Amino acid sequence: MPAPLYDFLIEKAKKKGLRFHMPGHKGKSFLGVSPELIDFTELSDTGNLYSCADDPIRAAETLAAKDYGAESCLFCTGGSTLGIQSVLGALAVKKCEPLKILAARDAHMAFFNALALVGAEADFINCEYNATFDITCGISPELVENALKARNYDAFYCTSPNYYGALCDIEKIAEVCRRRGVPLIVDAAHGAHLAFLDKKLSPAFLGADFTVISAHKTLPALGQAALVLAKAEKAADIRRAMRIFGTSSPSYAVMASTDLALSEMRVGKIHETATKTYEFIQYTNKCTAFCALTSEDLPYGTDPCRLTVLAASAGISGYDLSARLEAEYGIEAEMADDRNVVFIFTISDGEREFSALKSALFEISAKLEKTEVAAGEGLPSLPKRKLSPREALFRESELVPLGKAEDRIVAEILAPYPPGIPVVAPGEKISRSHISFLVKKRYNADEKIVVIKALDS
Repeated sequence: MPAPLYDFLIEKAKKKGLRFHMPGHKGKSFLGVSPELIDFTELSDTGNLYSCADDPIRAAETLAAKDYGAESCLFCTGGSTLGIQSVLGALAVKKCEPLKILAARDAHMAFFNALALVGAEADFINCEYNATFDITCGISPELVENALKARNYDAFYCTSPNYYGALCDIEKIAEVCRRRGVPLIVDAAHGAHLAFLDKKLSPAFLGADFTVISAHKTLPALGQAALVLAKAEKAADIRRAMRIFGTSSPSYAVMASTDLALSEMRVGKIHETATKTYEFIQYTNKCTAFCALTSEDLPYGTDPCRLTVLAASAGISGYDLSARLEAEYGIEAEMADDRNVVFIFTISDGEREFSALKSALFEISAKLEKTEVAAGEGLPSLPKRKLSPREALFRESELVPLGKAEDRIVAEILAPYPPGIPVVAPGEKISRSHISFLVKKRYNADEKIVVIKALDS
């Protein structure tokens, strides 16, 4: 009998293309057994993710907390999306009114949806910006402090590292939040490996109250494997919220893959990956027409195992470079935009993977010339919020062409994906400048978007 998805994935895997995207296991077997063999349920001896009893799950979480310098760790089988929902849910437990969150605007769409689910609201501050790569690159601690002085908030939320590898100065931001008595939430979905390079790259170690991590992105874990790190007194509230938003049947295979992936990371192989990544970046900048993002390009540094290649420096778009790598070399990148291509390196990448990508970039570059890159136009202005995320997401809506949506209130997230950062979010009014930005980022002016039907001003 046909099994379309299964059959397609099996055929794709047989092609043995090179994966520079998540999950971090890169298609290489690491469990040692078939996932079905360890796919149990809640039995008398297997433990229960949502309980606080001593069991094998708690033992694994305790070890993980030590890895990241955290007071507590909770495994999560719904990805960082569920982790973010659980953290906001935990903060909302004792509130009699909607949460008010201050957030850096480069938040992933999962954050915006979580706001709607818990009935919270957020004010945003724009991130710092690199005009050459046309990317956001962290948030100024000074901006955070000034914003926290202006209004009372229940938490500050930021992303570090972001999709391109840019880090925030979490230590200084944590100091600011402590002075203001505001919990710090860090979406570190792309940073599961960083603590194994240096504890000082772990937001929990640096003072974050809550850190959400996707184990499957940069560790050799199965899809949807994630971790939530928190202060000890908040662990029970997070577990309660996770039970509300998550499945009542969390995958034991996913949890076991998290446990095993962390065990693999403790060996220290990630240092070799970081060294190879550094050498690769130097090679790209010296020997090809492409430019690779370095820590010197960013105010607060970058992920040592992330490669962001500026294809525009060789006169082509990131989309074109990504397409050529896939079509001509069987190499699949994590993401591409109009200027850049992003590659994820993990401990699953060996000499074969690094050499193949290096050769491919060199060969493509040999037919191109170094080109001066015009500065990006910068980030669009922050939209005006007219409704709460919850009101907008669940209100009656209609479809209109993007090009004719000026001044309408958006009912669903408008985000060039990846990296999934909303240009306009539910409840916000879309302006002409936002429409122009979206068209530039590969939206079509005739594409239908979802806007509020009953309220359009």
